[in-house]
Amino acid sequence: MKGKAHSTPDAPAVLSDRLAVVYDRQSGAIVHLHRVTTLAGAKIRSDEQLVSAALEHAGKAIAGFDRTRVQVLIIEPDAIKPGHIHSVDVERRVLLQRPNPSPVA
Repeated sequence: MKGKAHSTPDAPAVLSDRLAVVYDRQSGAIVHLHRVTTLAGAKIRSDEQLVSAALEHAGKAIAGFDRTRVQVLIIEPDAIKPGHIHSVDVERRVLLQRPNPSPVA
């Protein structure tokens, strides 16, 4: 998504847009999402910084959060499709999706 234009003419360009998916390492269930968008003029976070921030925010958002039970997958935000149920294939470390049979209107 490097240099993506905005609808606002004076807005800085997007240099990086990534999503950290925090998931249960046994079941693949997604427990937290952490998105980081970096605009022109800012420094792009390393993968390690993104993972650390995702785990920190998950710990604040989830009561009883246990870092030893999760892993983090970094993906492009567009990989998350509306109207789908998402999880992670724990063996291959890839995002899985299937249509939601009863989407919320």
